[in-house]
Amino acid sequence: RFLAAYLDKCTANDESGEGALMDDGLHCVGPPWMRTSPARNKTTRIQAFEALVSASLSGVYLRALHRDDHWRAQSTILEHDCGFDLDRMDFLGILGTDRQAVNQQVQDMLLWVFG
Repeated sequence: RFLAAYLDKCTANDESGEGALMDDGLHCVGPPWMRTSPARNKTTRIQAFEALVSASLSGVYLRALHRDDHWRAQSTILEHDCGFDLDRMDFLGILGTDRQAVNQQVQDMLLWVFG
């Protein structure tokens, strides 16, 4: 979700990389330079994304991330905005740094759905 929001809101909105930011950068969370000088090629996009992740993990953009629906956790939106009790979900996966655990969750979900 975080990567999708970054690509949609903080990178140029055309294939050439020369276009404007979606919504003129209104929903691009991050330092001002991300809105005024968005990353134009793959290398600078990756570097900008890594910088945004690092800053976000340290809490720099925490308030903005919780305020904008493009960046908020889906579980937060479901639970707080929609009043949906997460305990009622058939399957709830948690993304973390342990790739093996995430992979196991995906396998468990596919097994649960398809048997």
